[in-house]
Amino acid sequence: MSQNSQVNDRLLMQAQSELTHEFVIDNTPQYVDNKCGRVSYYSARKALTLNPNALIKNAIDFDSSIVARLVYNLKKIGVQFEIEKPFRFKVAYGHINLKIDAIASSGFPDFPQQKVIMLFNVVSGKDFISYSNSQSVPEWMVNNAQLLMAYGGIKKAALFIVNRASGQSFAQVVDIDFNAATRIDDLSKSSVSEYSIPERIASVEDITASNEKALKCLSCPYVSQCALPESTMPNCYSCAFYSMRPDGKAVCVAKNNMPLDDRTRLNYENCDRHIYNPEMIDSWSAFMGEAVRQVIGQHDIVESRTGSIFANKLTGVEFENVMPIEKKDLNQYTSYEIYGAKGKDLIGDSSISKLKKTFGAEIQGIHNDVSGSNFPD
Repeated sequence: MSQNSQVNDRLLMQAQSELTHEFVIDNTPQYVDNKCGRVSYYSARKALTLNPNALIKNAIDFDSSIVARLVYNLKKIGVQFEIEKPFRFKVAYGHINLKIDAIASSGFPDFPQQKVIMLFNVVSGKDFISYSNSQSVPEWMVNNAQLLMAYGGIKKAALFIVNRASGQSFAQVVDIDFNAATRIDDLSKSSVSEYSIPERIASVEDITASNEKALKCLSCPYVSQCALPESTMPNCYSCAFYSMRPDGKAVCVAKNNMPLDDRTRLNYENCDRHIYNPEMIDSWSAFMGEAVRQVIGQHDIVESRTGSIFANKLTGVEFENVMPIEKKDLNQYTSYEIYGAKGKDLIGDSSISKLKKTFGAEIQGIHNDVSGSNFPD
């Protein structure tokens, strides 16, 4: 008689225990760009916050082991490393953390006497064929490398594309372009500082239709958040009350400017004051104004914000995104309901409102659901 081993469950439990807030923050990808300020805006607000799931943790660890093996092989051909483990470098007033995978001090074949910043992008076999056939790398790698070289005073970068299936790789070398780095730095700083999100460089209609006008947008890591009817995770980064400061720190306006650390910002405890920053869901909802109620102030009756009023661009129906502690009406939705809705056309739908009333229910996604869209490719 045979039975299933407990080893798989134990391994997943171990991976889950290693999903610390530091791991989530370090592995949430961030980018800069030379033309579109929305890239920095989304990056600073961690619009691609890592889903804290054990399966994704294992996938990231597997990719890291592939990179470590490649670094080991580079050593065998004479490359000397000043730093051989990944680390993050803060730009844009400290609100964007760009990943550097390694820094070679000498011995890199193309320029053996110079320092080299190395960035690695581990991709599927299909994507590897596409990159290798065109002998190109994603634009984000070049932009990140330019800014990192400028800050580090390093004139060379090697950008590696690595095949996850075979371990095969190819590299593109990039020289420092100080003019390009300055443009990227200026745009990143100004975009992070903006309260309102910068304009799109192509319309949503062009992006969703895959028009030539939107070719740059279609290759952007944030194209889903920017143009599709989706919503980012309801954490501090996506909240209307999240305020970033020039010193790299952030506070919660709703809680009397309470300083926010990394763990708090991930909102694992589901804050009861979260409402979406309208700019973070503007691809499918139009901000109509603040939802308020009157409260007794210190000297008079004052208005207190309870949420935001939106028009759903998919259906034309108005709805309110309100704090969980303020929810009273059928047409009010918490951020957690909005995030959980598999289709945003559900938000504000009268039939859904009736179901909510009949059963005292709310919209919930599958909390630990993981699909292909959670992985890099």
